[in-house]
Amino acid sequence: MINNFGLSKFRPHRYIGRYINRPTVNGLVVLIWGLIFPLTVIGGGNWTLVADDDGLRLYSRLHTDNAQREFKGVSVVDHPIEAVGSVLSDIAAYPKWFFRCLQAQKIPTKDASDYNFLLYVVIDTPWPFSDRDAVYRAVTSIDCTAGKIVVRIKAIKTHLMAERKAYVRITDSDLQWILERLTPRQTRITFINRTHAAGPWGDIISGSGTRATTLHSLKNLKIQLRQTHSHRGTSKTGHGAFSRIVIPI
Repeated sequence: MINNFGLSKFRPHRYIGRYINRPTVNGLVVLIWGLIFPLTVIGGGNWTLVADDDGLRLYSRLHTDNAQREFKGVSVVDHPIEAVGSVLSDIAAYPKWFFRCLQAQKIPTKDASDYNFLLYVVIDTPWPFSDRDAVYRAVTSIDCTAGKIVVRIKAIKTHLMAERKAYVRITDSDLQWILERLTPRQTRITFINRTHAAGPWGDIISGSGTRATTLHSLKNLKIQLRQTHSHRGTSKTGHGAFSRIVIPI
């Protein structure tokens, strides 16, 4: 049974296979996360480069409206914008590459379209924290002349997807995907992410979780592109037309 703090009173350790009670968990949580996932440092100013990993650059800055850090990952891939859009369009396949995504699906609504709809996702959150879920409204704009796609995704509160006891519901999250066609066979991908993990432990795990999600989602996306598309960007499943690009999370 999950308690109100997003932690189970008694929960099996996923690796050791034994039970640890809540007092023990509370005593270990700060130590574990303090060592493995550093706390967010409060600061100001423009984007600051925090990592440069094999052509993928990760930037960070303090959000102007609150004390949360947002992260921006930028990478150039040798695939056409159609190929990138094809992978992003396959929402059901997000668990294959979007960091710690367990489930992703569109929520049917009367006013939904390929470029404006609601999305439900479940995120695996490292033990001992409860997994998270969220409902996002996704809106896209496409400039075919400029070869640019901007996708804005914002967490919302809605009765269309009831909260589940097993998950902590995220309601404060803003994501943005930007695809820019550099050449017919090359695309710049930018992923901007600011997410509060919700719950009493949200302030502690949000910074490290957002950073990891931004970095590893882009890394995994590049791998997924290599696996599902040729160098020319033709999808093995027959998708990928520029006009068919839909909203990613």
